[in-house]
Amino acid sequence: MTWARFGDVIIPLSSVSIMRIQTAPDSKWCVEVSFYQGTYLSSVQTPAFATKPEAERVAERIAHGTYWEGV
Repeated sequence: MTWARFGDVIIPLSSVSIMRIQTAPDSKWCVEVSFYQGTYLSSVQTPAFATKPEAERVAERIAHGTYWEGV
């Protein structure tokens, strides 16, 4: 099974429902991942990145299970 870690939250990628790149309030970019915890849909976000290509690279890392925030 492949996983991604967001601080204290470890997500099995098989539970991910939506992953999107969006603008943060300060005109930066972040990746939001929505996933199921049992029957509940939860969301986490990466820290903000200065450019959209940076956020796209992180989204790729999340999709391949190589993103471990806080490590």
